[in-house]
Amino acid sequence: MSDPGADANQAQWIELYNSSLNQAVNIKDWVLEIHNIQDDRGSYADGDLKFGDAIILPNQTLLLVAKKASNNVPSNRIYDLSRQHGNALNLTGRRPLLLNPDGFYLKLRTDPQLRFQDPVIVDEVGNITGSPSNPEKLWDLPKPDPEQCRSLVRQYDDIFRPNYDEFDGEPDFPLEGTNEEGWREARGNYVGWTYYGDGKDLGTPGYRLGGPLPVQLSSFRPIRMETGEVLIRWATESELDNAGFNILRSENREEGFTVINLTGIIPGQGTSSERHDYQWVDTTAAPNVVYYYRIEDVSFEGIRQTLAMVRLKGDISTSGKFTTTWSGLKSRD
Repeated sequence: MSDPGADANQAQWIELYNSSLNQAVNIKDWVLEIHNIQDDRGSYADGDLKFGDAIILPNQTLLLVAKKASNNVPSNRIYDLSRQHGNALNLTGRRPLLLNPDGFYLKLRTDPQLRFQDPVIVDEVGNITGSPSNPEKLWDLPKPDPEQCRSLVRQYDDIFRPNYDEFDGEPDFPLEGTNEEGWREARGNYVGWTYYGDGKDLGTPGYRLGGPLPVQLSSFRPIRMETGEVLIRWATESELDNAGFNILRSENREEGFTVINLTGIIPGQGTSSERHDYQWVDTTAAPNVVYYYRIEDVSFEGIRQTLAMVRLKGDISTSGKFTTTWSGLKSRD
């Protein structure tokens, strides 16, 4: 998320993506270099940081955030730069900004363990080059509408279309991160269920152009039936190593969620590029109670990931059902 908003008060973030489908990676002692075009809109991050323990799970992302903000991203996938590296990156001023929406440069590298070894550059991204004190802009970042924040999404070799393509089990390679062709605006490409900083932002952490996510959820719908039970329906467009699902429920949207499918996970389809429809009945729902439902997928390795959360009012019946679709998953209460 490169744009801090009109008032420069929106949370900014950078995602690190682990393209392996079976190996987690610990980026401890890796180094991230950040440089920005400097202007009078704020104090931009500038400098190098060395990571502490931070594990990125297979086919998952780690969110590097400029400041703490409301979100529905799992806490183990958030790394607070301002708290852990604020001094090193100059993120301690009155209005610290992570990225300049006009121009920035990022380099991720490993730190040599021995003095005679060279660092390994893992990735380079951005639209500026030259010395940090006198950067040269190579190409212009996309300009958003005035009322929208700007999020850029990395372009990969092939866009995976689950309705048409067969997933070959191998991760695709990203396009060059320092070329304009390697990036797309989030607008028009992704509107999903995750957010960081503002649920109305179009930027969606955890999504990328190319390759399937562990589970791509296209709908999640609880329906209060006349019997008082709640019928929960959902659909996936693709699944990767998916053992199954858990349904969680709470009367508080922020906490208190417990698994209610007590007899075991609801079986998934493993790895599939086809659409699958599911349903499950909550027989313990009390009448006239406002519930929040979450759905999470469970991989064969036991990794759990929250996919979506929806709110079901106590007096909703089959004639007034609450529906959440792909385009609205992250914007609902």
